[in-house]
Amino acid sequence: MGTLGDETRVTGFEMFNTRVGRWAHLPQMMPPLTVVSVSERYLHAEERSPLFRFIDDVEVLLAEDGELIVRSASRWREGDLGVNARRLERLRNALAEAGLLAPAATGGSP
Repeated sequence: MGTLGDETRVTGFEMFNTRVGRWAHLPQMMPPLTVVSVSERYLHAEERSPLFRFIDDVEVLLAEDGELIVRSASRWREGDLGVNARRLERLRNALAEAGLLAPAATGGSP
């Protein structure tokens, strides 16, 4: 993948349940993602835009401490009109609904 530029950032995800077999099924939880590659701690998927069929990459890395390092980025251009940030929030919601996220910390700053 390319280098990360000045992109929109979202609050980090922390796994509550690190059973990898469950989070590797994210594409089924979040259609229309298509898996490109998956390993024990890494998932790379693609999503095509409905109208122009642009490809966006979604990468998820499960760190040793249970933190999910996530990236969603357009291959084609910089501006995405918030699509990638919304996709990451969909990911957060799918993980939360599956019971895989740690409860959000309250108060303070990240």
